[in-house]
Amino acid sequence: MASIYKLSVSGVRSFSGDTHETIQFERPLTLIVGANGSGKTTIIEALRYATTGDLPPNSKNGAFVNDPSMTGATETKAQVKLAFQNVNRTSMVLTKSLAAFKNARTGTTSFKTRENQLVAIHNGEKQTVTSKMADIETAVPQQLGVSRAVLNYVIFCHQDESLWPISDSASLKKRFDEIFDSVKFIKVLETFRAIQKEMNVDIRVINNTVEHLRNDRARAHHKHAQVAELNRQVDRLNAESETLAREIEAVNKEADRLFATNQDYEKTISRLEYLRQQESSLAQQMDVIRSTTTRVDLPDAQIREQLDNFANVLVEKRSAVEQLRVQIESRSAQLARAREEYNTSVREEGRLRGLFERHEQNRSEKQRLEQQLDQTRLDALAAEYADKEAAHKAALEDVEFELTTLKEELAREAQHAEYVRNDVDALETKRAKFQQILSLSSSNQARLERERTELAAEELELQQLRDSSPLAAINEKIAQTEKQIRQLEVEQEDLLRKVSQASRQSDSTAKVYYLRRNLESVEQKLENAYSRLETRDVDAFMARYKQTEAAVLEKASRVQELRETLNEAAITHRNGAQQLAGSRDELAALEKDVRTVLGAAPLAQFEELLEDAEYEFSDCDGGFKVREYCIGFNKRAIDLINHKNACLLCHREFGAADEKSRVLELLAKQTSVLESDHSAEEALRAARDKLDRLKEVSGKVERHRKLAVELEQLQKDVEAARERETVAREQFESEQRDLDEQQAHKSQLASLLSAVDEVTRLRDEQVSLQRQLQGLKDDMALFGGQLQSMEELELAQAQTSSEMKRLRLVLERHVADREQYSRRLMGLESMIKDRRLAIIELEKSDLDNVNVRKSLHELETEIGQLRATLDRTEQAASVLRASHAAQQERYGELKRRGEDELAQLLPELERLRQTQAQIAALDAQIREFEQKHAGQTTFEQESARLREQIARDEVELDALGVQLRELENDLKDADNAERNLRYNLDLLALEQQQSEVRATIAELAQQQAESRRDEYVAQSKQLRARQTQLQSEYSTKLGEMTQLSRQIQSVKHELQRDYKDIDERYTKEYASLQTKLSMVTDLTTYYKAIDSAVMEFHQVKMKEINRIIDELWKKTYMGNDVDSIMVRADPIKSSTAATMRSYNYRVVMVKNGTELDMRGRCSAGQRVLAALIIRLALAECFGLNFGMIALDEPTTNLDDDNIESLAKALANIIQERATQRNFQLIVITHDEKFLRAMNAVDFTDHYYKVIRNERLNSTINKVQISQLDD
Repeated sequence: MASIYKLSVSGVRSFSGDTHETIQFERPLTLIVGANGSGKTTIIEALRYATTGDLPPNSKNGAFVNDPSMTGATETKAQVKLAFQNVNRTSMVLTKSLAAFKNARTGTTSFKTRENQLVAIHNGEKQTVTSKMADIETAVPQQLGVSRAVLNYVIFCHQDESLWPISDSASLKKRFDEIFDSVKFIKVLETFRAIQKEMNVDIRVINNTVEHLRNDRARAHHKHAQVAELNRQVDRLNAESETLAREIEAVNKEADRLFATNQDYEKTISRLEYLRQQESSLAQQMDVIRSTTTRVDLPDAQIREQLDNFANVLVEKRSAVEQLRVQIESRSAQLARAREEYNTSVREEGRLRGLFERHEQNRSEKQRLEQQLDQTRLDALAAEYADKEAAHKAALEDVEFELTTLKEELAREAQHAEYVRNDVDALETKRAKFQQILSLSSSNQARLERERTELAAEELELQQLRDSSPLAAINEKIAQTEKQIRQLEVEQEDLLRKVSQASRQSDSTAKVYYLRRNLESVEQKLENAYSRLETRDVDAFMARYKQTEAAVLEKASRVQELRETLNEAAITHRNGAQQLAGSRDELAALEKDVRTVLGAAPLAQFEELLEDAEYEFSDCDGGFKVREYCIGFNKRAIDLINHKNACLLCHREFGAADEKSRVLELLAKQTSVLESDHSAEEALRAARDKLDRLKEVSGKVERHRKLAVELEQLQKDVEAARERETVAREQFESEQRDLDEQQAHKSQLASLLSAVDEVTRLRDEQVSLQRQLQGLKDDMALFGGQLQSMEELELAQAQTSSEMKRLRLVLERHVADREQYSRRLMGLESMIKDRRLAIIELEKSDLDNVNVRKSLHELETEIGQLRATLDRTEQAASVLRASHAAQQERYGELKRRGEDELAQLLPELERLRQTQAQIAALDAQIREFEQKHAGQTTFEQESARLREQIARDEVELDALGVQLRELENDLKDADNAERNLRYNLDLLALEQQQSEVRATIAELAQQQAESRRDEYVAQSKQLRARQTQLQSEYSTKLGEMTQLSRQIQSVKHELQRDYKDIDERYTKEYASLQTKLSMVTDLTTYYKAIDSAVMEFHQVKMKEINRIIDELWKKTYMGNDVDSIMVRADPIKSSTAATMRSYNYRVVMVKNGTELDMRGRCSAGQRVLAALIIRLALAECFGLNFGMIALDEPTTNLDDDNIESLAKALANIIQERATQRNFQLIVITHDEKFLRAMNAVDFTDHYYKVIRNERLNSTINKVQISQLDD
């Protein structure tokens, strides 16, 4: 619930810019009183400007701010500050600063806002919400929980605009629409409708797309089935081809065997040459190995046995190394855990020792405090303090009761005096009326005659008006016009039905048009494809293409064989050349890299250099780790001393400051020395670099040794490969020229294959479109006849709507004529009735003069008695005020005396209670220590045991490290020994191979080749014939497979080109269609729900508003000419919507069950009262979160009776709403009598009086309500 509790104004209107005038808004009533022109309305203007940002009417160009001309300055500043609580009960402060500037040259005044700030206060801390003007104008109404329109038109309505509820229809509609926020909801509904229309169009488009995609998907599935069938045929041909290939391979092997038999002699010579080359190569390899290996004079088997056992020994040593490393890691982890347990034990021992010392201190302190505490004295002081406090409170309550009694008696006397004054004033008024009646009685006779003459003339005019009454003719015209309108409405509904039917048929017509266009496009593409093929016989074209393709395949097969032979020879030559060049480059690079690291040292010493570098790195690494550990230990020790004042090893606290400083100084000095010494780090870095470089080139050294042996053989292989490549290239180029000519012809035919595929696809699409077109035509035939076109129906609708508008205008004119005649008739009847009443009154006046004189005498007597009573009442009130002042002095004296007596006892009592509390706290700490730590023992034995265990683990760890280093050295030496054994084995194998080659050469030199040429020629002819037959069949199968593969590729290309992702696209579009349909359904549901909710909200609110208006009017209005008033909301029926969301508003008055527009028929006082009551009702309905309303001069144009009744009604409202926490009524008036009639004294004890000071600036003064009569 939001509320406003303070306003500060400076430099606005008549308020001075040098001071800040402040007003505190109370609950439930705040009164502001002042003479006309004192500045009362400025308070409402400031509230309205602060909450909405709107300036008062007619205040442009800086009229709201003090004019700089009045002060002789070029600039004046103003500020409005508002303190309020928002709907969440958070305190907030809004500050708005303004300024007016005067142009010295033109003399014009301009106005602008300066600093603005909205601050929230949370737990006494200020937090800026925003300082932007636009954000503030939006944020403040939100914080108050009401709309800007309610603030402007209801809560802080300006006096110049206070009669807006009785304004013209357009202004009234605008303000009510803003209060109801109806424009916002109408825009939302219109947006919903526009979105729904757009989505319906999208649905029609997507539906067409889905239909096309469904057809394409069916075609794509057919194509996939075709591809699957072709793949099965290809697999079958592939199996047959593999069978033929195996037969061809068998025939080729047989031919090769015959050829080999025939070529034994050539092979024998070739093999002798090859064996001699192999013998030379083996000799070279043996020379290289002998130059790098120490010969071992043992048999092959023994060397191999040593090598095998050597490998097992190495495996065992490596396994032992790994086991030692695992043991070292385990012992290291065990040692770390022991050290951690030792540190924990030392820390726990130190902590318990500190707790025990603190426990002993607490016991000593408790004994000391118990000796100091005097419990008897404490109990006595407490009892004495309680007795005196009770006696003092009882005495004060007695005096307060007497003060309350006197105040109530004084209030009763003041109220009695007020009632007496009111009665005197009322009697004085009646006496003045009686005197006026007596003064007017002499002229009543002439007035009576005049009234009778005018009555006769009015009765004659009424009779003539009734005789010539056109009412029956007007009613007949109205009935005929309404009948014609109803007929046109029926025609309009029929046209809407026809439009809906035509709209449904228009979708089908649009689809037919779309399909025809697509069919024409497909037929045109089909003709273009036929023209490209130059024939309509697609099968003949494909037969010619297959023949050409078979010839090309056969030639391509031959070219492919030659290409493979050429490629093989070229690859062999290129690989050999590349291998040779690469080996040379690699050897040079290896030589360079190795020399970069080894320098002038020979390669044979590489292993010794590597071993020396490893030893050097291990020593440097150990020294560096020791340095880093020492630095880390010292820093942890310094950290613990600084934060916990304890030692890192024993965790005991330092007792003396000089001891702590000496330790810190020693640790810092050691740490500084260690950190400044970088020699160990530099030595480690140098050793690591040297070891890394040697390890990097170890593989290069090994590779260098092998490459030196391989280069010569590679040179010979490259020369032989070059000769084979030259012969194969000449054969390949000859066959390739023939193949290019045949492929050129085939390419011409292949370029037309896409046209063949397009013809097939377009034929299928043509049949599908024809089938869809025929289906739509059949569906349209179900409408049973030709419908009107959409243009004709729209034209008929426009004509019907125009005729209905014309008839409604005619109907409005007839109704206006009837209403004008009725008003004239009612006016004459009312005038005649009033005239008769006036005549009766005048006739009675003569008879009443005697009674008036008698009543006048009685009134004067009663006035005298009341004045005497008033004097007695005022004397009694004076006596009561004096007694009340004396009691107040006595109350103050008793309160001071009691406080002094209690203050004398309080210091000693507080000191004793504090001692008692300290004893209780110490006792709790002692009990806690005894409960938690009484059974715990020292950790010294555990610490000693852990120190011994750490020493044992360190010794064992050092021993394991020595063993590990010895095994690693053995492994390094073993690599060279193993390599020498392997080279000896290689040398023995080469010697054995050399012996075998020499024996084979000797054997081949003694053999002679026998010729069997006749048998070879016969068998060769048979094999060639069989080979030719099988090759032909194989080529045929390959041609068929190639053709099928091309068909598969063609279909796949078509699928990729025309039906790519067809399933995904169909699913996506279908899902989009269903989503759009669901969205349209949901939008329709939301539209109806919002429309219904808006209508229901409006109806409920209007009923509530009219109920409150009726209740307030009947309580307030004292006349009998208007029974009640209400706000009528007449719905405006839209031609494009079935519901009515817009309303015209009018204020009507009810008299004898008849409703009449109040505007133009009521008096000024009735307008003021009606506008005020309507604002109160609107505030009640729309200000639930912000229950404030400001009434500026509510008694304007009201007579005394209505002023009094309004005052009583406001008093009743205040009483009813007093329990509402945020209800605040602000009444601004110059009529103090109105405040007395409200009984304002019952709701507040002060009011604010706005006056002008000596400088004519407005000031706000807080005045006690008791001074209102003064």
